[in-house]
Amino acid sequence: MSNRMTRKEAREILKYKAPNQYHGTALGLLSNLVDASFGPDGARHVTFNDITLMRRVGIGNRQLSRILDKFTADGIGVFIRKGDKVEVTLDLSSLAALPEKLNRKEVKADRARKAREAYAQEKEARECARFVKQHFEMLAVENASRAEFRASLHETA
Repeated sequence: MSNRMTRKEAREILKYKAPNQYHGTALGLLSNLVDASFGPDGARHVTFNDITLMRRVGIGNRQLSRILDKFTADGIGVFIRKGDKVEVTLDLSSLAALPEKLNRKEVKADRARKAREAYAQEKEARECARFVKQHFEMLAVENASRAEFRASLHETA
């Protein structure tokens, strides 16, 4: 990608990479911001009415603030709220560095693999604990027999 990202490139990042980090309302808001912020010559600085943004994705003032704060913390852009206006300057380079989203089959296969590995480790730990328990029980029985044997030696002597 060049230094100036086009709307098409921004939408591809939004479609293939952003779902790894955002979902639901945040992804919908980011989609609206990308559509409005990218012109034919690349990203531009735009100002929105906060009520317009909230109505587009169906959220309230507090949730809008939280989502914009998260976007700012993640380095997606600069979002400045002044009264009822929101100044937006997007920089999607941090999203471009993310891997592409996995499809459902890959996610399920990965989850199943992790579950099998965790079960195998748990099973191995249970077997090890059972072995240690049996070993200590055998030692206890052996120590008890030695103690009886020593007691019988002392009684005969």
